[in-house]
Amino acid sequence: MFRSPLLLILQLFIIESIAKSTSLSCGYSHTCLIKASESSHGGPIECWGENLKGETNPPNEIFQQVTSGHMFSCALTMHSTVQCWGDIQNVPVNTKFQSITAGRMHACGITFSNEIYCFGRNEHGETVPPKKRSLYKQFACGYSNSCALTRDGFVECWGRMKGHALPQTKLKTISAKRERYCGVDMDGNVVCWGSSNREKCEDRQGKMETVFKS
Repeated sequence: MFRSPLLLILQLFIIESIAKSTSLSCGYSHTCLIKASESSHGGPIECWGENLKGETNPPNEIFQQVTSGHMFSCALTMHSTVQCWGDIQNVPVNTKFQSITAGRMHACGITFSNEIYCFGRNEHGETVPPKKRSLYKQFACGYSNSCALTRDGFVECWGRMKGHALPQTKLKTISAKRERYCGVDMDGNVVCWGSSNREKCEDRQGKMETVFKS
């Protein structure tokens, strides 16, 4: 099969960039990564793909983590504050985060007090965590909902998750894809919940350590 020299050069550029990156995230039609630098904890961001809303125009700063949504990306600065570019609303200015992750049109992060803070579009309550203010250790964002693990390992979800039973067992880790979530329980079994119209993830027995979206 014939491949143009320009396409081959582009593929080599992408492969080299990924090999030298410290963090990578793919949005709907764009990708961003943190390039390795002299700093062992971060580097500048490089993005490519469609640029309909400015999603491939990152700030010229050093970042430690990047996450991408539909037409936006957000990243943590070396001071643990968040900066976003593209189509995203209500980005916090001074809040400091341990980590962040993006859904379709929203994003959430865990603060240094182990609380969840969400921002972006709020069409189904996806940016409004439960009011009981649990302390969390890990979280994931779907299309229009979010779920998090409390410090005790139990799942709490908000947004478009009505009618879907949540797992009652303790989990070690969770991951989201569209409206479907899966996690690994304390025995290493995979437990899934949420909408399964498109996703084919099902409960699995076995010794697993983590799950991630494909």
